[in-house]
Amino acid sequence: MATSFDPAVLPSCEKDALITTLLAQVDALMARVTALETENAALREKLEVPPKTPDNSGTPPSQGRMATASPAPRPRRTPERTARCIPTRPVARRSARSAARTAAPT
Repeated sequence: MATSFDPAVLPSCEKDALITTLLAQVDALMARVTALETENAALREKLEVPPKTPDNSGTPPSQGRMATASPAPRPRRTPERTARCIPTRPVARRSARSAARTAAPT
């Protein structure tokens, strides 16, 4: 946090020393900015390089990527009924033979 500064209270020789110190700090900061800009430019160039593929790297083609980058999306499954519906009245089940036996004889 910067404090308030009144240059009128400083004598001339201290002002000169303060100016010299501040100019040295500005020079150090400018050198740091230049180094960071150089590093930033190198990283940006690295981003522009095409990604490695089996064609331009030592990876064998059998271990490279497939022709399609991503597989086709699978269809969503609908949830199946997990419980069996139990009727309120029992339903009598008869086979075709038992139905024929109970039918009226002709």
